[in-house]
Amino acid sequence: MRLKRLQSLTRQGWPVGLRLDPLIPWPGFKALYSEMITRILETVDQAKIHSVTMGPMRLPKAMYDPILHLFTRAPLFALQEMELRNKQMTYDPWTEREMVDHVTAAIRYYLPAGKLFAKNPGSTPESR
Repeated sequence: MRLKRLQSLTRQGWPVGLRLDPLIPWPGFKALYSEMITRILETVDQAKIHSVTMGPMRLPKAMYDPILHLFTRAPLFALQEMELRNKQMTYDPWTEREMVDHVTAAIRYYLPAGKLFAKNPGSTPESR
């Protein structure tokens, strides 16, 4: 349904922004994100996409603890450990970088770099 709405908006000439936030390291995430990006960007008028933003999941520690307590078996939290960094719970820097790099490459296949914005991707020790 959302893809049809997006298609309709771009056909009417409206500029749209794609928000891929939060990126989640689900099993098979590379194939899933690649498929989703391909489906979107081969369906809509790419000239009408003014920007794409993405970023890993980040939750304030004060919000994360009650959510985790309420949903201890939720796959979202059980599949990948999160860590405290800059007062927020997020994934380790290597996982963040892997997700951002993969999604960036998938989007860059269709759109120029100037339309893509990554929100605070994790840094690995090698990139510091």
